[in-house]
Amino acid sequence: MKKARIIKPICLVGALLLPVSIGLMTLLGCSENVGYAVGFQILLGVSVGLNFQGPMMSALVNAPKTPGSSILTTAFIQFGRTTATALFSLIASAIYTSALKTGIIKITPQWQETKYAPGDVVIQMGLLDELNSHDKMLLQKEILVGVRNTFWLALGMSFVALVLTLCMSSKRVPKPGEVEA
Repeated sequence: MKKARIIKPICLVGALLLPVSIGLMTLLGCSENVGYAVGFQILLGVSVGLNFQGPMMSALVNAPKTPGSSILTTAFIQFGRTTATALFSLIASAIYTSALKTGIIKITPQWQETKYAPGDVVIQMGLLDELNSHDKMLLQKEILVGVRNTFWLALGMSFVALVLTLCMSSKRVPKPGEVEA
């Protein structure tokens, strides 16, 4: 961003790739190729990376040029990010847990394993390897349903990020000679 001095177009590329990458991750199944999962995670990381620093830079470029304003702007942005991360982590955790509990209740009548209950296997994931293929697939599908439900939340948040990126200022980073000391 420093060389080209542009902020918004780079953030827009990241904001457009974000829903695409999360949407692709919702399509993954239990027995998908690991290469797809890794590729989609790389795409997700690139999209988040392109949109991570831009909002901070845009806010700092638009902040008043009075003493302490850049510190307050940075603190405000970081507070917002931290609070949103904590809040939506709790919401995603609640969504995953609720979906998994519902799924375990649903698969319990089909469970063939007598040594371990489905809830015990979820708590100790090392037991998953000791299950027969039928029970292992049942449990993996329900875990995937929980993960997919959290991806829907992430997809919704990625569209919010896209809209907010569209609302960003189009100001460029000032040239080194234009910066006030």
